[in-house]
This record gives sequence, structure tokens and C-alpha cells, in this order.
Amino acid sequence: NNMKEPWSDVNVRLAINYAINRQQISDIGYEGANYPIVLPFSAYMAPNWVPGKIQELLDKYDRGTPDPAKVEEYMTKAGYAKNADGKWAKDGEVLKVPVFGPAFFQPSFPIVNQNLIDAGFESTVEVAATDPEWVDKFLPGNHDTLILVHCGSLSEPFDTLKDLHTKFTAPIGTN
Repeated sequence: NNMKEPWSDVNVRLAINYAINRQQISDIGYEGANYPIVLPFSAYMAPNWVPGKIQELLDKYDRGTPDPAKVEEYMTKAGYAKNADGKWAKDGEVLKVPVFGPAFFQPSFPIVNQNLIDAGFESTVEVAATDPEWVDKFLPGNHDTLILVHCGSLSEPFDTLKDLHTKFTAPIGTN
């Protein structure tokens, strides 16, 4: 939730990104039935949209490859350091990263949770047992983190990307 600390710090979000092993999620959580992805584009449309400038950016930043050195780099930039227990902390407070989402994404939860723990985050799994449970936290912004799928547009990349624009946000507590 980019409207809440510490998630509003891009360095924290990037560190968490580099802690997550998308290939493990696919291989272990979904028995290879899906594929790792960084962009919110469908596999059947990505070949039309990704080559060129987008591929150059993907290659430059390599956001889909887990990297412990980048986790450390970005957490340090965010003002965190590992404490005596090897957990990321700031001002004596350990950063807690909940792995939260609807039950139908539960196969990914243990993998993401372990990836975060291995990277030095304190992580817990919070499975929303029913649709109202996660939707009621998500829509008004009463969540910290959320695992969710964005399937993307079938024919137009900007229809996908516009969903991520800040003009569609509302203050926390407002759907």
C-alpha cells in the first residue's frame, strides 16, 4: 500500500521485489503451470508490446531476478540495517512484511513468505478465507501488502497501465 509507511518508500518496495523468487513461485507453488512475470501484461500479448524500449528497461533494471545484494542496497537506502537477529530494522523497529491475499493465491504464500524471511524480513502469512475478507481490506486501503493478479488488457497496453495510475486512488478508508 504505497500510501502507508514504509511501503511509500520506493527503496523498501524495490528491496522486497528483489527478495522474491518468481521462478520458485511458479515451479513450487503452481507446479510449473504458470510462468514468472514482472509486467502486468498477458503472455499472449507481451510479444507485441515488450520488444524495443520496454525490453531495454527490463534488461537494464532486471526486476525479475532475485538479488540479495540489491535487497541490502535498497534497504540501506531506506535507512534500515540488519539487527543482531539478522532482521531489517529501523530505529529499533523490525520491518514486518505480511504476505496477504485471497485464498485462491495461497499456493504462492509459503514461497513468498520464505523468500522474505531468507532476505532478512520478518514475514507472516495472512490468508483471507473469503472474498469479502480481502476485498474489505483492499478496497479502502486497509492493508499493508497484497498478492493479487492483474491479467492485463487483451489488446491495448495503456488500458492495463492506466489501472495503475494514481488518479484512481482515494484516501485510506475510502473505497
